[in-house]
Amino acid sequence: MLLEGAIYDSPERQNELLAIVNYECDRLIDAVNRILDISRMEAGMMDYRFLEGDLPPIIQKIGLKLAPLAQRKKMSWS
Repeated sequence: MLLEGAIYDSPERQNELLAIVNYECDRLIDAVNRILDISRMEAGMMDYRFLEGDLPPIIQKIGLKLAPLAQRKKMSWS
């Protein structure tokens, strides 16, 4: 739409679309980087550092992110 000039009359809309494009580009870059990391792991080309950490807060944070999906599927966890 931007290239075709369909929204040049609205700078606000153009900025909104550019922000969306920027966000989605960042998401794609992150996805590619994760895939590359997995490939490096599978090829044995990645070094690992194991660190001590407190798991309950991490698990709680993951649970909060997954709660809406679990509710939609009528699932629960504890």
